[in-house]
Amino acid sequence: MKDKGSSILKSKRILVDIFQLDDKYRLGNSINVFCKALNTLHTLTIVNVTLCRTHWIVYLK
Repeated sequence: MKDKGSSILKSKRILVDIFQLDDKYRLGNSINVFCKALNTLHTLTIVNVTLCRTHWIVYLK
């Protein structure tokens, strides 16, 4: 089973359902991502939010 945290760290993006996007995904906000494989906590900053047909893509830095 693939760890969701490690896939977020590799791609530097999060897919969010079209109706689930709220204030926590504002530009400049920080998101904590825990990677089980490395047993580490990473803090990433939101740099861009893009709307696709059925979901939002939140890009992280």
